[in-house]
Amino acid sequence: MTDQVKLRILVVDDVEYMRKLVQQFLLRMENVEVVGEASDGEEAIRQVQLYKPDVTLLDMSMPEISGVDVARKIKEIHPGSRIYFFSAYDIEDFKNLVKEMLVEGFIQKASLKDELLKMVQDELERKRKYGVC
Repeated sequence: MTDQVKLRILVVDDVEYMRKLVQQFLLRMENVEVVGEASDGEEAIRQVQLYKPDVTLLDMSMPEISGVDVARKIKEIHPGSRIYFFSAYDIEDFKNLVKEMLVEGFIQKASLKDELLKMVQDELERKRKYGVC
């Protein structure tokens, strides 16, 4: 019997190659559905309103609207969405954002595949246990 719990993910990065790479990793995993992708903050906000993803993977460094500002807006419009920043920067510099913004975590681009796998496993377990992410 297959597990019917699906993790619905939105991928946000201004670099198309990065969005496609993240999606490739995610689509190889069981029980994951990529509900959309966005290349900027405004598009990300629209897609969160439309698709209401369980998890939004959000690049911290984007033009025009920073990932931090986009995360704040997402939490306003869809408080149930869990947000993971992904970045090439050292995450130690941004740990205070977890407390301040209720951001669930950080994924470093240097170890993207392993950290995505762990995030998906953790979020699926949470969804199975509590019915939501």
